[in-house]
This record gives sequence, C-alpha cells and structure tokens, in this order.
Amino acid sequence: MKKVESYDKFFTKEEKEQIIKDYVENYLSLRELYKKYNIGSKLWLDKLLKDKTRSLSEANKIAHKKHPNSYKLSEETKDKIRKAHLRWMKEHPEQTAWRLKNMSYPEKCFQKILEDNGLDKKYLVYREYSVFPYFIDFAFINEKLAVEIDGSQHLEEERKKRDKKKDALLLSKGWKVLRIAANEVTHDGTKALKAVLDMLEEPITHYETVGILKAPKVYKKAVRGEDGLTNKQRLNTFKQRRVERPSKEKLFEMVKYKPFTTIAQEYGVSDRAVANWCKQYNLPYRKKDIDQLIGKEHKYSKESHICLRCGKEYYTTFHNSKFCCDECYKRYIKENGLVDKENRKKSNLWVYNVNNDGTFTNKRIGKDEVEEYITQGWVRGRKL
Repeated sequence: MKKVESYDKFFTKEEKEQIIKDYVENYLSLRELYKKYNIGSKLWLDKLLKDKTRSLSEANKIAHKKHPNSYKLSEETKDKIRKAHLRWMKEHPEQTAWRLKNMSYPEKCFQKILEDNGLDKKYLVYREYSVFPYFIDFAFINEKLAVEIDGSQHLEEERKKRDKKKDALLLSKGWKVLRIAANEVTHDGTKALKAVLDMLEEPITHYETVGILKAPKVYKKAVRGEDGLTNKQRLNTFKQRRVERPSKEKLFEMVKYKPFTTIAQEYGVSDRAVANWCKQYNLPYRKKDIDQLIGKEHKYSKESHICLRCGKEYYTTFHNSKFCCDECYKRYIKENGLVDKENRKKSNLWVYNVNNDGTFTNKRIGKDEVEEYITQGWVRGRKL
C-alpha cells in the first residue's frame, strides 16, 4: 500500500481526472477504484472526489443495475424469510408497533365511542389482538368478542375470501365475530354501540354484521381543452345572462315588504344585484333606511337613555344600558362600593333584592346563609 502523503505527488493531473471520470461516468465503485489504482486511503479519495461522492441509496441502485444476478433471491430463501417473519409475529404480537400507530379514521371513531361510554374501563379491550395468522381490530378478551371495522376495501373479491377464512377460524376457536361498516361508525355510532352491547350479553358464538358497505364514489376526470376549460365551462363563459330589471316604482313596492334575498330569487340574481338596482334608482338599500321611510320601527334603532351617575341623556342600541361611558361606570362602582364586571364571578356570596320603588339592596352573606336568603326571594350575585 502507498502512503497517504505520496498520493498527490504520485498521480499526475491527467490520472486524477481519469479517476474522477471512472467514478462519475463509468460508475466504478470505491472498492473498484482501490483495486484499479492501488489506492489505500479513503480519505484521500474523498478529498479528490469532493462533492461528487454518491449516497448509499445511489450506490445501491448502480450496483443492482451492474450486477442484477447478485441480488436475486431463490424461492427457498424467500420462503425461509417469510416463515421466519411469520414466526416472529406469532411470538411477539405486542411488538408490531406499526399496527398500533396506524389507526384509520373509522377505528379512531369506534375507539372514541368505547371511551365515551366507559366500555374500555368495564371490559378488557385489546386493539390489533393477534390470533395467528390474523389480527383482530378490537378484541374483548374475556368475552371473546372480535369487532372488525370494515371499509370499502372489504368489497374486493380477494379481501372477501380472506375475511371468510378469518371469520371461520375465529368461530372455530369460540369467538363471536361482529363486523361493522365504517360509515355506521363515522356518521352515527348508536347502531354500532347497540350491536356491541347485545353481542357482549349473548354467550353463544355467532357471526353478525352492522350496516351495509358502500363503494367509494368514482369521479370521472373532466376532459379539458387547450384553454384549460371543460365544454360546460366554455358554454357558461359565452352564455350571456339578460335579466329584465323592474321599474323604479315596482322595485320600491317590492323592497318595502320583501327581503332582498326573496327578490333576488324571483329574478335569478344575487341580493347584491338588487341593492345595486336600488342605488341606481336612488332608493334606500339599507334595512333601517327602508323602515324609517315607511314609518316602521327598526329592530336595532337607537333609544334614549339617562346615565345613572351624571344624568346625561344619550342614545344607544343597547336596551339595558345604564351608563353613558366607561368613566361614569367606574366612578359609580367606586362611589357605591360595588363589584365591577371583571370580578362579578368572584361575588357569589353577595345577594340582592329589588325594592318596590325600583331600587335594590345588596348584602354580603356567609356560605351557610345562601340557601336561606334565596328561599326568601333574594338573588345571588350583585346587580348594578
């Protein structure tokens, strides 16, 4: 082997370029380069190749292409690997973590149904319980009830044959088998829950199904032209809608007593289009303006109030308003020693009673006196 220090001096510039070419273009491996050029240092070769070095996956792909026969397994070897894998799964069913982590949405819904109704605490339920060579979605161990959540993939012919073999094996070993359609679990779990409770009470081993499996909807791919539109979209783009607008007098009579959505449905337009018609005719297009024009009291019209503290008259849409501003509210609280809105929840031991003249009386009482005062007509919590 050559020394690492002598490689740079030993190889000429042309030889270094040839090494790089053999690695990049001729797809020689590092081991083949070691043998061809008698190189004994990987560090120097990495330094020469720099960023051209291949990753492990890229090297494996090239090796499979160059030596395909070296990576082929015989049927005997494949059979040995398959049997060893099945044996390991049979002896270690609890270590198949990929089954426990990859839960489908219907299985999550069914698990939530069990948790909400307390069945997971009342019964010993295992998920992905192993009955070799199969796995049960949800197994009630002591009652020997196997619950399978079936999706649309169970409509396939090969899957149906596998399910029949699985059900026959479970029934022969004394299990009760319950197959529930996924749509029964995701949309409404009452049927599924009732079926599980009924099966748990029955001691006889038998087979039962809940719901009907539905095949997934097949959506046809739309055929689009060079412009990216379908025939239907192309027709709609060139189709012109012509709506005869009502006259000003007719529109005003309709707006008085009909909402914009009803008028829009009659003419086949949006309610925003009706509002634009009113703007163009100089008609009121807001509800409160229309009510004011016809003399109708608007639902959210402002009312006059008198402030409790300063006696000032003000207008607001809040019907139960008692203060004109926040400053009056805060000063009124300080002057009367009341509890503000933020600490209202903490004042459970305060009660109040409304007097005949409209005023009210506040009292702070103990915990034991709350029920006694409530029976006398007092109300819990302070009131402004």
